[in-house]
Amino acid sequence: MIALRELTPDDAAALQRIYSPESTRFLGRRPMDAAEARKAARDAAASAIQSPRSVYVLGLDLDGDLLGIIKLHLDRPVATLSYILRVDAWGKGHATEAVRRILALGFGHLGLPEIHAKHHPDNPASGRVLLKAGFAPTGEHAGFTTYAIRPPQAAGSMPRAVLMLGLIDIHAAFNRIIGRAGPAHTAGPAAVRSRARGPTTRSG
Repeated sequence: MIALRELTPDDAAALQRIYSPESTRFLGRRPMDAAEARKAARDAAASAIQSPRSVYVLGLDLDGDLLGIIKLHLDRPVATLSYILRVDAWGKGHATEAVRRILALGFGHLGLPEIHAKHHPDNPASGRVLLKAGFAPTGEHAGFTTYAIRPPQAAGSMPRAVLMLGLIDIHAAFNRIIGRAGPAHTAGPAAVRSRARGPTTRSG
């Protein structure tokens, strides 16, 4: 089972492995070099202590191995999520699990009315991840296929796992899913328990 956790500056080398040429192929960006990875890790750690928080940048962690990154952007007209996995973590269900858990954070703890996502049309694996998590296609924009999802009250098609999180006590759900207790490398919201072209999705 994966865990979602905050990033620290020590994650720079893992970030560089995640943002490889193959994983970034459909993101409209180049792979990360060492300097960019160090800056990204520092920026993610700094964003975790912002108040109010404008973005969640969480790592997908499996037994201490950082497999990918999922982001929830709150600094846009509509909240937007994106994710990227290291190539050897593709096709194992980790992206779908991470998306479902960050939806629980967004709709439960944060009370968001809607969340958007998008992916490159040549990367259908990311579209399957979003559909499994309950997103509905909304069209195309700037060369990307777009999706949206609303909370359980407004979107009856949301998967049962996320729907149930919307029905139970929000604080208990948040403490269990994005808890503040955890191992070293955990800061703020931490332990979230839990090849085709790989699961990467772009949020602009």
